[in-house]
Amino acid sequence: MQPVYDEADPFEELARAVIRISFVLRQDLETVFNDLSEVPRELVRIIVRSPGLTVVELAAATGKQRSNTSAAIAELEQQGFVSRKPHESDKRSVRVFPSAKAQNEIRRIYRHWASELSGWADDLDAAQRDALIAGIPALRPITDSAERGHEALPGKA
Repeated sequence: MQPVYDEADPFEELARAVIRISFVLRQDLETVFNDLSEVPRELVRIIVRSPGLTVVELAAATGKQRSNTSAAIAELEQQGFVSRKPHESDKRSVRVFPSAKAQNEIRRIYRHWASELSGWADDLDAAQRDALIAGIPALRPITDSAERGHEALPGKA
């Protein structure tokens, strides 16, 4: 049987590693925000990263309908994760901001994830660990591109 991915392709290897690591780490996110479904959890992360986005912008960022996004934001507001403030120039619109609770929870989960990654890296020898850390600057623009929604998915234009 042929392998599912091509071990000779470094980007397939990177994709495999990123997907596996993200799967394990996302389980931690579900534990922290266990009373929230996937869309509100993702919205909290986006709102903390980019405070002041409108509902339309948040819907576009998640690929969800505006009505579903509005409902999720109302749920987050009720639970104390976000607040809505009137848009300065468009009185029909609101901007969504993270609460201190949301910022603290996201900060806590990132610290936990960093600890997990550091622990896994303890299994590396010094040269491997140095190579991993040296590659971080190259990952930043890829991460930024993915977070802007420019990831290239098969079958998507």
